[in-house]
Formats: sequence, structure tokens, C-alpha cells
Amino acid sequence: MTRTLCDILRHARVQARISQMELALRLGYSTRHISFVETGRAHPGRNLVTDWLHETGAPDSLRSAALLQAGYAHGDKVPSAEPQFWAQESVNQRSLAALLAVHDPFPALILDCEWRIIDANPGFVSLVGTLLPDFAAEHGVGGGTDYIDLLGSSSGLGARLADGGSAMAALLVQLRLEEWANPALKPRVDLFEQRVAHLILDSPPADPADQPLELVFDSERSSLRFYRFQTVFGLPQDITSSYCRAETWYPTDDITRKCMTKSGPELINE
Repeated sequence: MTRTLCDILRHARVQARISQMELALRLGYSTRHISFVETGRAHPGRNLVTDWLHETGAPDSLRSAALLQAGYAHGDKVPSAEPQFWAQESVNQRSLAALLAVHDPFPALILDCEWRIIDANPGFVSLVGTLLPDFAAEHGVGGGTDYIDLLGSSSGLGARLADGGSAMAALLVQLRLEEWANPALKPRVDLFEQRVAHLILDSPPADPADQPLELVFDSERSSLRFYRFQTVFGLPQDITSSYCRAETWYPTDDITRKCMTKSGPELINE
């Protein structure tokens, strides 16, 4: 289903629990005009879009998606099939490859705009192979791997988390927000939500902006604990939803650091 500007604006108002009349009063427009905007019968100007999203307390990612749909932001409305940053000169590929190598033996990977793995360092591949031997054997871990599937499937990383509810809830919120700018994600995000529904049932609402997100993988012998960060490269005015990102995991305790640096992640299952 294609997400439109009026869908985003209506969603922001409903999420804020503000009526059309109240929003009209706040913005200085008629209720009729607000209704026309939400039904696509009127196209809002840039000021109305930004004021609307400010009054409804919409997150920055939703504001960016709205401006993109309205034609006021840099880049195409629909992300290109090939991530822009990775598609630039080979020096960028070398830089990202160097980032992966420098972060090793701690896990790091590069994701495209569709949440598919472009590349991953040995630390990430080894950890996934240790935690998820069946998944790794069946699907492999590397270029082309569906990261959403790796996180949410019944044999995926989410199933190995000690507190999968809070982490999966935060990831679901992030994916839903990105879906507004990249509607092609929706079928996979819907499947992800179905798969993790039992984990997030009792989890409080999560804000993906509350960084860092901690991932704790439990076992009989020890736990491996990581903070997860995502980084997008480029100047702020040039970033679009078609850019790729780096995801890096940092150990949060000495046990995890020792397992990853001295003896390898296989210690988790010993």
C-alpha cells in the first residue's frame, strides 16, 4: 500500500489524539481545510506541514517522510533500488570496508535502505553463527541477508535475546517510522510484527531515539551484552531514505569484551 502525505498527516493527528477542530484552531485554519488536507483534496504548503507535525509532536523521522512526500525535501519520493552512498566512488566502499575491519572482533555490518545486509565483518558473522547455527547454515549471513528476517524469525536473533520484548518493541517502532518514507518495507515489517507479537505483548511503548539500544543474549554459561548504534554517512542536507547505514555493536561489560576479543563468541555456549 502506498503511503501518501495525507496518510502521514492524519496518522500524526490521530496518534496525538487531537481532533480536526482542535488542530484547526491551533494552526489558524478552518476545520474544513484540515479535512480537505487529510483527504487529499487540498495540498498543504511547507509551513502548514511543518506546523502540523510540530503541533502533533511527530518524531523527526515522520517529519522527514512528510516533507519528502510533499516534495519539499531532497531526494526522490521512492528510494532507488541501489543505495546511493554505496553506489558512489569505490573510495566509499573502501572506507566502509575499513570501518568493518577496524571494529572487528566486535560485530558490525552495513545495511541498505531495504534493511538487507550489504556486508558484515567476521565478528558479526561469527557471533550469528554461534548463536544461530541453524539459521546461518540454512540462510547464510552476509551480502543479501534479510536483516529484518534475521532479527524477527522464530530462529532469529530476537529469539535469543534475554529481554526480547523491549528490544523488539523498539525495533518495530523504528521500522514502522521508516516505512512511512519507504512503503516497500511494509509487507516485511508486517511479518516482523506478527513474529515478535508474543515478545512485545507486555512491553512498554519504546522510542527508538532512546539510544543506545541494549541487546542481551543469554545462555547457560554467560550473557553477551551489546549496545547497538546505527550511523548514516553524508551531510545532513543530502541524506535521504535511500542511503545505507552502518550498524555497530559495542560490548557493555568485561565478560562480553573478553568473549569477543580473547576466546571468541563460542564461549557463550560452553
